[in-house]
This record gives sequence, structure tokens and C-alpha cells, in this order.
Amino acid sequence: DVFYNESTPIAFMSLKNNGTIVYVKFDSIIEDHGRKKREISETTGVLVENAGQPKGVAIDWVNRNLYWVDSQHDTVSMINIDSRLQKTVISSLLDKPEDVAIDPDSAQLFITDCGINAKILSARLDGTNLRPLVEGKIQWPSSLSIDYPARRLYWTDLKTKTIESIGLDGRRRKLILQLEPKLGKPYKLEVFEDFVYFTTFRINKIMKVNKFGKGNITEIAEEVLSVTDISIMQENKHDDLYTPHPCQNSPCKNFGNGAICVSIPS
Repeated sequence: DVFYNESTPIAFMSLKNNGTIVYVKFDSIIEDHGRKKREISETTGVLVENAGQPKGVAIDWVNRNLYWVDSQHDTVSMINIDSRLQKTVISSLLDKPEDVAIDPDSAQLFITDCGINAKILSARLDGTNLRPLVEGKIQWPSSLSIDYPARRLYWTDLKTKTIESIGLDGRRRKLILQLEPKLGKPYKLEVFEDFVYFTTFRINKIMKVNKFGKGNITEIAEEVLSVTDISIMQENKHDDLYTPHPCQNSPCKNFGNGAICVSIPS
């Protein structure tokens, strides 16, 4: 996932091979034929040393907490990117978690579970009130992305070869796309503005389609050596104008240095 810290993008990535979560800062901007390009600066490092077998990661940019799925222990944990305090917020009831998405505005997190009874779950940002959001007609939910202005959650299903969406309140489910077998299986996805961008499992193509399922599928890149995830870097994707900031008055300071601040639903 990508977090903008005072206009400087920081990418967070999970590394399954050594069980860590790392960050990369993209600093200096160089002009290239009238277009801005970012260079990776020297600022890289390890955020979480022992993350188990980390899979999906997602940033709560309001409270500055990073969440990750640990598929070794079937848990969801979080770490504050400033204090480095961390906590496991969901340690039971998950069978085979894959990905996580965060909506600071409604103070919810969403998790894909690819276990025997595949489902998508929602919970508060502290891990409480865990409940199913999507249960029926779902087989292998792999990746999650939130369309923040439209208040909708999108997901891919590797077995049904589909991309679907649902309101963050669990209503108005919609099939966006069922991919033809020759095009592969939709795997990782990201929603931005009017399009869903997605990768294909093992074929390693990157494609896009209108987020309402209208029109044709456009191929953006092919013959990429290996695509493990996809993320849009755009500062306005996480717009603070629409998200009240709960930490401005430091409500957690009375609890001392060992507290991690999260939003709760209003």
C-alpha cells in the first residue's frame, strides 16, 4: 500500500521469504519530457521484523497505522508507523486470510478469507465486531480495494474468475466482470477514479476495465516477469477532506506512551 506523508509517498510491502514488512520512500521528482517522475531515495528500511508469513497490507492514513495479514498464524496485526508499537487485533475466527483493506472514514477493516467457508469479513479498526460481509457465491476471494468516494469494496475471486463490488454497508452487490479463461484469472486489483486495474494470476498481465463493468478490457502491460501486487500512487486517493481527523486533540495521550490510537465508528 502507499501512504503520503506530507506529499512524500511511502510504499509498504510484505516480504514472505523473510517474514518482514519493509518501506520505501519515493523522494526526488525529476522532469522527463514534461512529465514528473519519482526516484526511489535511499530511505528504505524494515518496519516489522517478525510479521510471520505476511500477505496483504493496508494503511490507515488517518491514525497512521499499518495493518497486515499473517497467513502463518491466521491473524491480522497492526503497527503504528511513528511509535512502532504493534498489536494483533484479530487472532481467532480466521481460516485462511489473504488480504486486508482499511476505510478510516467508517472506521472499518475488511478481510478476505479463502478457507473452507470462503467469505469477506468486516471489523472495527481495533479488531472487534468481526462479522461476515459477503458469504454466498464466493469461492476464493484474493484481493481487496476500496473505491472511497463511492463507498464500495471491490474484490477478485480466483476460482470464479470474477471481479465484484459491494457497498461498505454490505448491500448492493454487483458483478463487474467475469474474465474469459484465455485471459486468465483476475488476481490483484486496485480501484481509482473510473477504472479497476488488475493483474492476472501467473500470466502476469496488467489490465483495466470500467469500474461499472461497461466497455472493453484494456491491456496495460504484458510479459511482465512477475507481478505480485498492484498499487496506484496518487496523493488524492486518500483525501483527508472527506475524513474527520480523530487524533487532532490527542485523545490517547492520557493513556501514556504505550497506547495505539484507532478510530471507532460514529
